[in-house]
Order: sequence, then C-alpha cells, then structure tokens
Amino acid sequence: MAGSKTVARGIRTREHETRKHGVGPDRQYFIRYRIVKVVDGEKKSSQKEEPLGWASEGWNLERAIAERAKLKDGHRDGQGPDTMGEKRTQAAKAKVEAERQQQLEAERNVTLADYWPVYLTSSKLIKGDKKKDKSWANDESIYANWLQPVLGGVLIKDIDVDHWDRLMGVMVDANLSGRTRQYAALVLRQVLAFAYSRKLVSTPPPAARDVGATIGRGGNRRTRTLSTAELQEILSILAERDPAAHAITLFCAMTGCRFGEAAGLEWRDLDLAVGEATFRATKNGKDRAIPLPPPLIAFLIDLRGQGRLTGPVFLNSAEKAYTQPPQPFRDVVEALGLNIGRGKRDRAVFHSLRHSAATRLAKAGTSLPDLQALCGWSSPVMALRYAHDDDKTKRKAMDALGNELATPSRVVDLFGK
Repeated sequence: MAGSKTVARGIRTREHETRKHGVGPDRQYFIRYRIVKVVDGEKKSSQKEEPLGWASEGWNLERAIAERAKLKDGHRDGQGPDTMGEKRTQAAKAKVEAERQQQLEAERNVTLADYWPVYLTSSKLIKGDKKKDKSWANDESIYANWLQPVLGGVLIKDIDVDHWDRLMGVMVDANLSGRTRQYAALVLRQVLAFAYSRKLVSTPPPAARDVGATIGRGGNRRTRTLSTAELQEILSILAERDPAAHAITLFCAMTGCRFGEAAGLEWRDLDLAVGEATFRATKNGKDRAIPLPPPLIAFLIDLRGQGRLTGPVFLNSAEKAYTQPPQPFRDVVEALGLNIGRGKRDRAVFHSLRHSAATRLAKAGTSLPDLQALCGWSSPVMALRYAHDDDKTKRKAMDALGNELATPSRVVDLFGK
C-alpha cells in the first residue's frame, strides 16, 4: 500500500499500489473520531479509526465526511450506531431479519391448495393414531369437494369473513346439512389454526357460530319459494351472462331435482324420445326416473345438437363438470336484490329451485305418492310438508265440507235438544 494522507478533518486515505480506479489508483477511505464511554462511573475518551471502503466501491470524500458526521451525531445523542463496527453489526442483523421476513412472506403467500398437503402431512405426524383413517378420509373428502373448489386459489393469509360467507353460501345452495357445514368449517378452522401457530396468518380462525356454520333452533329447512316472475328474471339474465349456468338452473327449476342429481346426469341417462330422465344412485340410494315437460325436452334436444353426446349433460363455462352450484346464480340473485331484508332460512339459494318446484307440484294437486316419487323422497313426511303449504287447497276443502253440512237433507238434533 502507498502512504496515507489526511484529506479532511478526521478523514484519511491511502492508495492501492497496483489497482486502478479510473485514471488514478484505487483509494481507500478511513475516518477518525473520538468517542467517550462511561466505565465504572468514569468518562473515558479514546481515539478510534475505522475503514470505510474503496473508491471502486463508491466511496469518496463527500460520502466519508457525511458518514463521520452521522456517527458523531449517533455518539452525541445516543440514537443509532456510533462506530462503524456497530453500524456493520446492525446492518448484518437487519439483513438477516429482512431475509427472515422475506422467507416468511414467501411462505405466507401460499394458497389453500398449496398448503393443504403441508397441513395434512404434519397433522398426521402430530396426531398419529389419535385420529382414525376414516376421519382423515372424511377430511380429505370435504377438502376435495368443497374447500378446494371454493377457496383453493385463495392465499391462506387472505381468507377472511367474506370467503367464509362464500363457502357457507355454496354449501347452503347445495342443500348440505348443517352437520356437514359444521364439519367443513371444522376442517378449515383446523387448517387456519395450524397456519396461525406457524405465523403464516396473523389472526386465529373465527368461531363456527361467527361464520354461520351452526344450526339454530328451527332446523335447516328452507322456506323461500321463488315466484314465476323471479324465476323468469333470473333465467333471462343467466341466459345472457352464462348460458352454462342458465342450462342447469332451468333444468333444476323445471324438474325440482337436487343439484347433485343434475350435476351427475349424463346423456345416457336421458331418453328424449320418451321424454324421461333417470337419476342414478340418488340421495336415498336408488335410481329415479321422472318425465320431462315438453319445453325442457325441446331445450335438451337443442343442447344435444351442440355436439355433446356423451358425458355430463351440464358443464360449466370452463367446460368442466359442476362440483358446486353455479356462482353466477348467486350473483344474479344478489344483483336483483332478492334477499334484501330476508332471514337466513328465507333467502333465495339454488336449492330454492327444488323447493319452488315441489310447492308448485303440490298446489297443482299432485297426489302425495306421486309428489314423493317425483321429488325422490324416501319418506312421505317431506311430501306432506309441501302439501300442507297450500292454504288455498285446505280452505277449499274446508269450504266444501262446510257447504255440505250447511245444506243437510233433514235437520238432525246433534245436542239432544
């Protein structure tokens, strides 16, 4: 190294013997300053010199002067480092913390679909034999059928009340029991609690009661019947916005079938020449055949004419089989304001199509056995519910009874007077 020289107060440089920087030799900068420390109650002063860096690394006289001033200020007021060694230590710690935060952020930027295998593998190791294989299978089924299709693409850290509402709404639309909704909420809460314990999410998951995953008094029965005008408006808008959603909505509205029955219907299950649809392995475990109304037959013939002769009858806009009620249906219902001011069990959901169809069949005078067969109930109790919904029919029957007794062929003394 060449000899050093002072270039400013407290600033010294020395030149590299061989290395060049520009037209001249590379130059290294040093700063000198006095620091005062209190040791055992006594102030002790000492001279300190530290290297800053080379001109080839971006150092120059102005930067060296500014750096020395900052260190002196830090020493004077106790804010910040007062030596280059301390500054470098702090910088190293800051770098480590930044890298840790960056890694944590990268881990937090994972979707539910990405995180599910991590959660499942770790949970099985932690819980071991405490949870049976059947229970794990149930968890995986809930995830595959509901959590993944609805929330799989959402970042774990972003799952909030709106996402919970969407999940519960989809499950209600599919007419899943309250018990199933509770179980799905439990699985999702376990995933989020696991992520929370590992600092991937900032808040613990909400309680089931706060996201509508519990059943209050009154059971799970839906009461909303859609009027003809409401149905026509929904179908008209869907026909323009999403023909795929319109098709399955129209079918369910005209047949009163369950969503799962429509989603599982294949072209081989339709006999359009006879005008009949067969639902395979329905909720009660049996196949069920129902006649189709002429307008629906014509619609299905036109749909078949689009070239799909095998596989599912109804595909979503992405040309995939439906696994959940179409979101566009919910969007249209919301846009029309059909649920404003309505209670939970009086809200229009996809299952309202089935309820509405059953109610119309009952009001049309369909016998209980036929109503039970058409709607696929294993017990006549459900058919009785809809038959009892028609107040006009009951009043007509009572009026007929009253009229008959009001005009007897001869007067009978009923009370012995």
